[in-house]
Amino acid sequence: MQFEALNPVGNRTVPDYLGLSPRLDSLNGKTIGLFDNAKRGNPDVMRRIEELLKERYPDVKTSWFRKGTYKQPMWEEEKAWAKTLDGVIGMCGN
Repeated sequence: MQFEALNPVGNRTVPDYLGLSPRLDSLNGKTIGLFDNAKRGNPDVMRRIEELLKERYPDVKTSWFRKGTYKQPMWEEEKAWAKTLDGVIGMCGN
């Protein structure tokens, strides 16, 4: 019997650094996405961020996107969601 093993490290390439997006001049009237990809994260943190945004910027709108794992169909859904926003606050982790 013969087995074949694959290298788990793979071939890594360094992505191009695109820099940070420019800051918005104001959050009033903007739609801010709250992205939570933390599998074992605490949604209370993002809820608190939402509360603070609404306290400080009464005209801000929020939109949620929460998921636990990356899957190709979800990635397409996530990209479509992001196109409807003025900015995003995200939480990622394992």
